[in-house]
Amino acid sequence: MRFLNDLHAVVKVFFFLLIFFSFSFSQEDEVELKFASLAPQSSTWGQTLSDVRRQVFVQTGKKVKIKIYWGGQMGDEAEMIGKIKVGQLDGCALTGNGLGLILKESRVLELPQLFSNSSHVDLAYTKAEPLLRKYFSEKGFELISLSETGNAYFFSKKPIENFKDVSNTKMWLWKGDEFAKIVFDSLGVNTIPISFTDVIPSLQTGLIDGFYSTPSAALSLQWANQAKYFLNYPLTDVSGGIFFSSSAWAKLSEEQKKVIMNTTKDAVKKLTEANRNNDQKSIQLLQQYGVVSKSFKGNKPDTKALHQEILSRLKNLSGVNQEHAEELYGALTK
Repeated sequence: MRFLNDLHAVVKVFFFLLIFFSFSFSQEDEVELKFASLAPQSSTWGQTLSDVRRQVFVQTGKKVKIKIYWGGQMGDEAEMIGKIKVGQLDGCALTGNGLGLILKESRVLELPQLFSNSSHVDLAYTKAEPLLRKYFSEKGFELISLSETGNAYFFSKKPIENFKDVSNTKMWLWKGDEFAKIVFDSLGVNTIPISFTDVIPSLQTGLIDGFYSTPSAALSLQWANQAKYFLNYPLTDVSGGIFFSSSAWAKLSEEQKKVIMNTTKDAVKKLTEANRNNDQKSIQLLQQYGVVSKSFKGNKPDTKALHQEILSRLKNLSGVNQEHAEELYGALTK
């Protein structure tokens, strides 16, 4: 009888400990990641991030919740990055400008006319991504997925048919974007630095009368409403990426990291294909809305010479690792 009583006591203790540790593990394992994006929730980028959030929540057994702040609610990319560094945010989706604020050498991805076609982009990104992941990690950021968001074009309220015409506009420059400043200076284009979130009011007041963007972004951000012309000459492939801080990433289990990596990569791959299709459709939509497409007239710059000039200026910027810049350029062009 005493044996049975002891056995019952052991069983009770066992189940108590099982429930206690299961509850403790469940509590410790639940993570909320605060994430920000400039993209509106209704955009293709917004839809992709929403899908990633849902899939991650389900595939991690509802343990990992991603809370997303849309449409610049957390400020411009510089502000988003600053909030990640002090722990107010855990991650963000960034354009090439944002990538460059963390790692200036990464802007090599956006050298003008660097890629000949979409297949070239995919191959080059595959080669460059391991290097970028390493370099970003050294800066305290984990690159989850690299993305190509489409070709950037010049838009203006004035007719533009070459870079000289563009230089005669009051062209927007993303405030703080050193690389874009180098590119435009190399092309002889004058610019006015303004924050991303102030583009529409600046166009409305006439502070600027031109901007550069992918066609789909120009439509989704409603910038295209302020343009009458666009130069049908793809200036560069716009890069982007999805990041988490190294400290936030370290809170996740290996299985949770795997879910986020795989889910994000699959979603970004689909998004990239959609962006490529959407850009062509968006160009047609722009024309339907009365934005006139202007073909490039005159001499086009020598691409290799332009690359070398831009690289030379980029490597002279404070904080640029020249060896990393050369490694990335080599990975992208070989």
